[in-house]
Amino acid sequence: MGILQNLDLLSVGIAIAGTVVLGFAVFLNDRRNFSNRTFLIFSIITAIWGVLNYISYQFNSDLLTLWLLRSVLFLAVLQAFSLYTFLVIFPRDKISFSKTYRFFFLPVAMATAFLTLTPFVFSSFERISIASRVATPITEPGIVLFGVVSIGFVFIGIWSLLKKTRKANWEEKKSLKIVLWGLAIMFFLIIIFNFFFTVGLNDVRFIPFGALFTFPFILLTSYTILKHKLFNLKIAGVSLLIFSLSIVAFGEVIFAEELYLIIYRSSILILVLSFGVLLIQSVMREVRQREQLEILSKELAAANAELKKLDQLKSDFLSFVSHQLRAPLTVIKGYISMIEEGTYGQIPQNIMEVLGKVFVSNEKLIRLVNDFLNLSRIEQGRMQFEFEKTSVATLIEEAVDALKDNAAKRGLTLVWQKPEAVPDITIDKSKVYEIIYNLIDNAIKYTEKGSVSVVLSQKPKSIVIAVKDTGIGLSSDDKKQLFQRFGRIEAGKKVNISGTGIGLYVAKYMVEAQKGRIWAESAGRDKGSTFFIELPLG
Repeated sequence: MGILQNLDLLSVGIAIAGTVVLGFAVFLNDRRNFSNRTFLIFSIITAIWGVLNYISYQFNSDLLTLWLLRSVLFLAVLQAFSLYTFLVIFPRDKISFSKTYRFFFLPVAMATAFLTLTPFVFSSFERISIASRVATPITEPGIVLFGVVSIGFVFIGIWSLLKKTRKANWEEKKSLKIVLWGLAIMFFLIIIFNFFFTVGLNDVRFIPFGALFTFPFILLTSYTILKHKLFNLKIAGVSLLIFSLSIVAFGEVIFAEELYLIIYRSSILILVLSFGVLLIQSVMREVRQREQLEILSKELAAANAELKKLDQLKSDFLSFVSHQLRAPLTVIKGYISMIEEGTYGQIPQNIMEVLGKVFVSNEKLIRLVNDFLNLSRIEQGRMQFEFEKTSVATLIEEAVDALKDNAAKRGLTLVWQKPEAVPDITIDKSKVYEIIYNLIDNAIKYTEKGSVSVVLSQKPKSIVIAVKDTGIGLSSDDKKQLFQRFGRIEAGKKVNISGTGIGLYVAKYMVEAQKGRIWAESAGRDKGSTFFIELPLG
């Protein structure tokens, strides 16, 4: 029995140290977390239960032994109930207990726990022999209630964790399954060897190993915490755990009296120290990496927040500047038109030519300001639409008339292939006109020779506007840049240096906002391109 007692002492020391350290490490990591608090309570109760279970057979006093045995049962009820509470809460950090918990489970647990301190459960005990310290309790009917309540709480708690495991995602499920297995193995061993063997078979040989049965839960939970970061332990907690285990193992070496025991316990101490060094080294590496990732994550979040502020400032500035520029440009356009019409008298021809150039430049500025103003509205979500029944053919005709002189100046043929009959559709008239105008204007700008043609056709559920040119064409890479904010192709920069890359981005937004779509097709570079707008009939 001496070897068994020494093995029992070693297992009790390691189990208690590991349980308490693990419980406090989890709790101190986040004191406000309800799951952490409940885990600490469960750990403390388990540790005290392990101590009392060990010392209950270390005394010769009959009265003291009887009360120790009753105390073991008392703590066993609390242990089962605290486990159930932890598994119900876990992994939430806050919870409000149900009425069933407060007015049924809690009173039943407390009543059963205090009942174990009365003769209704253990009336007395008897020893196997005069020299034996292991006591065999004499049970009474109350032991049935103790078994039902304690085992009931255990199985309800495990069932609750099992349900959570089924609903968890893949990563959480791995962690929960490990804890579940640890709980199942631990309480299976306790119930079989510390309850059924003792009460049902009067076999008390396994009582000294009660604390050892908590090892599956302690080890598997520790593995889960360290491997899957379930509770995010820090280096101090792991170091304290290894330190506590080393003290227990070293104490076993000191109290050993025979040589083979000294060798055996010294090997245990070496294993504990070796495992501790490797574990601490591994955890330190993981913690450093995690802290670096947390720092980078915070810096990235701060940078993103700053970028959002800058982006908002840019949008506000863009909107302000666009509004401020639009008014004087409109005034300039008005006065130039009045001068050209002769409102202020006859103007010499050479001045009229200069005014014409000023008017063209002013129109470019107005369109540029409108593009930036539209971009600002899109970014701020302030783009508004006014829908009405409109003839798309009329809008195309107006845009073609407005741009035919530009095409003629570049030596291009602007063709408008008007269909016989296309129904009116519900659209934002001004915005669709702006889109058509920009597409035809772009086709003229990026076509050095040849023609630009506009075709309107009807499909069963939509109408399609096609603007085809014989210009610079598009490569596959060019198509990827189109319709993006400030997206311009390299070939286009050489032909038209004043472009901004905003027009197509705004056009795409406007078309899609009207439940349509816009895209471009091309056979390749220098083979022309065709831009399509499709708008629904309904």
